[in-house]
Amino acid sequence: MNKRNKKRRTKFFVKFYLGAALLIMFAFLVFSLMTVVLVTNQWWDEKVEMLDMNCHSIAEDYTKVLKTTDGDGVDRALNVLVLGNDMEAFSKATAADYFITDLDGNIVICRHSFDNSGKECTQHKELKIKKELVEGTKQGGVTELTGIEEGDDSSNFVVGLPVTYEGKTVAGVFGTINAVGGLLPYVASLSEMLLIAAVLTLLLAFLFIYAYGRTYTRPIMNMIEATDHYAKSDFTYHIDDRKLDGEMAEMARALNRMADEIAVYDQTQKSFVANVSHELKTPMTTIGGFVDGILDGTIPEEKEKEYLETVSSEVKRLSRLVVAMLNLSKMESGEIGINPVKYSIQTQIFEALFSMEQRINEKNITINGLEEIGDVKIVADRDLIHQVVFNLIDNAVKFTPENGEISFFAKGDSESTTVTIRNSGPGVSPEQISRIFERFYKVDESRSFDVKGVGLGLYIVKTIINMHDGKIEANSREGEYTEFTFVIPR
Repeated sequence: MNKRNKKRRTKFFVKFYLGAALLIMFAFLVFSLMTVVLVTNQWWDEKVEMLDMNCHSIAEDYTKVLKTTDGDGVDRALNVLVLGNDMEAFSKATAADYFITDLDGNIVICRHSFDNSGKECTQHKELKIKKELVEGTKQGGVTELTGIEEGDDSSNFVVGLPVTYEGKTVAGVFGTINAVGGLLPYVASLSEMLLIAAVLTLLLAFLFIYAYGRTYTRPIMNMIEATDHYAKSDFTYHIDDRKLDGEMAEMARALNRMADEIAVYDQTQKSFVANVSHELKTPMTTIGGFVDGILDGTIPEEKEKEYLETVSSEVKRLSRLVVAMLNLSKMESGEIGINPVKYSIQTQIFEALFSMEQRINEKNITINGLEEIGDVKIVADRDLIHQVVFNLIDNAVKFTPENGEISFFAKGDSESTTVTIRNSGPGVSPEQISRIFERFYKVDESRSFDVKGVGLGLYIVKTIINMHDGKIEANSREGEYTEFTFVIPR
């Protein structure tokens, strides 16, 4: 592989690799963000549920304390101890603050009230719960994301529950936790785990992409290399599709088929040019030689007419070649359209036979089957099909030996018309019959049966039949006959 192809292969692979890597990174980033959002929402729900559950427990403990205020001192001391333990335990376990307030929002008991220091809690001494939170608590409870006291704009999860004693709301229990302060460490920890997972996952993914990318891009580069060969008219290069599968294998096989078909077409074009050159060169050489002979006196005067007749014959041969080539070019380029009409094929066969009556009589050829054809109708372009019939009959007369015969068969129905022209004679070998419709192909040139032909008649016939969406085939039995059958859909 040359340096240009190697550079192109590397550039293509780098683009593929970077594209795949960026796609994976983007997908992982979206996944990470969605994970953080979902886990954060779950964290919030859990914190609110936890605050609500703890506040219920503290409210129950405080109710027991109220019930034993005027009762047994031992029971009251026990209930106070339980309340203190619960508030301290809940605070440490959840990093939250819990308060019991009066109905005006003043702190009655906080988590510092049971530290056994005997000192007054200075941290919450001046704290007063927001009025709207207290009012919400009186109405049955409140859950909000807000500041705990007046003028506090911080983000805190706040849960408030009423304390009911003897059918009346006598206090409120509040639990609060800083949303940002509690969430950031959690998100940071989660992000750290995701980052570690991302690094390991992306590393493995990039290694996989590298290995897979080499395998995936190699056949594509082989296809690009194949097109480079085809651009240089080297159609022998084929892609090895044995190790490919799926669409890649199909594409490789399609390119190989294309190369084979282009190779055949290219060879046909070269053969076409060579044949045209040969067909033009032979008569031109003859014409030039005879004219020069007449001009320089090499040819005697008494033989000039004979040689001029040969020159005239060669000029007519060139004219037929040029006309055939022009008509063929117009047909293949679509310049000639078809104008289908309904007419009798028998009449067209008669017209072609009358134009060749002298040649038929000279060889004493017998014509069969005209009566059986009857009034078979065909729907086609009259002028183009006339050329088909004329060329096939001309071919039959040319290759029918003396005292031979030409037979015609025709039948039609609502779908198509079928015409067969058969001539007796030496026939055509299977190898020749397979090539009989090729341009410039002449059957058994060594016998010189067709020295005036250019090998385009049958090719033009097939082209015209194809223009009518019909079909034509040739059959032969050596030593007996050759026949041509064409079918034109109606």
